[in-house]
Amino acid sequence: MGKAAYPVDDQLRLLLLGKAPSMMDYDAIEDWASSFSEAIGGQLPRDVAGHLVARAPEFVEDAVDALFEISDRNAIIDTTLDRVRSETIVGYHG
Repeated sequence: MGKAAYPVDDQLRLLLLGKAPSMMDYDAIEDWASSFSEAIGGQLPRDVAGHLVARAPEFVEDAVDALFEISDRNAIIDTTLDRVRSETIVGYHG
């Protein structure tokens, strides 16, 4: 498991001072999906939706394969990792 950027007490102090790193609640997709789409959009061709519709992927993995066929796989991965690393991720177990 990764180490927090700041100890919990420091995280609380930063939060109370309004200086905490931004947090992304993984389960609140409506809060982060549009900013993620903007970040990744520059790596995808304009006709990405048409390509996916034409491919009619059955599974998520099929859609990923289709995206990588028409774009730079490494650029998408790097952009995604940069986006995820730029925030504290809130996740829930169970």
